[in-house]
Amino acid sequence: MFRRGNFIPYLAAGLSGVSPDINLPDRSVRRTNRIGAVVAAGARFYAAPWVGVRIEARERATYLGTRRLGQDQGWADSGRWLRNTEMSGGLLFSFGGR
Repeated sequence: MFRRGNFIPYLAAGLSGVSPDINLPDRSVRRTNRIGAVVAAGARFYAAPWVGVRIEARERATYLGTRRLGQDQGWADSGRWLRNTEMSGGLLFSFGGR
């Protein structure tokens, strides 16, 4: 179905703005704007020059800051990261080329 050259893998990375509205005991974390990191990997498969399908895996991570109770272990403290992993896919239409 897919001819040679119609498979396009990609990697992406970037920064995002995050405003977590989460229920944590540490009130200093709630509803504060933070910077998050995003990495993604995926592929596009074109059935025709203008239509295809895509699949993507994306990981987001936001550092919530230091703990107030003297239990902080620095940025490597696994309990201080808000992480979210998602997988998505769908039909795609290209306008103006690939």
